[in-house]
Amino acid sequence: MNTVWKQSHISFQILPDPLDFGWKKDVDECYEPVTTALLPAPQSIIHLTVCSCKTVKCADNWCKCKKNNLKCSEMCQCTNCENELVSENLNSHSIDDDLET
Repeated sequence: MNTVWKQSHISFQILPDPLDFGWKKDVDECYEPVTTALLPAPQSIIHLTVCSCKTVKCADNWCKCKKNNLKCSEMCQCTNCENELVSENLNSHSIDDDLET
């Protein structure tokens, strides 16, 4: 885009080829964006689960975290949480371990 504005005073501009910048031509020779097979976010973020349990105290499978075998996190909005499922596992596992893989 910057190239276009730098050449705005030139009558016949040399524009970059869209095929080099995320576009492809379909069977009708029309441009369409190239889609990706990559995930929209890292896998660790996609699986984040939060709950907002108010009455069950995260003690049964109504709690999304407990249902997914996770301890409630700081992002949860639960009250009087009793979810102690994986507290030992969380203490031995750190975010740095995820970054190394």
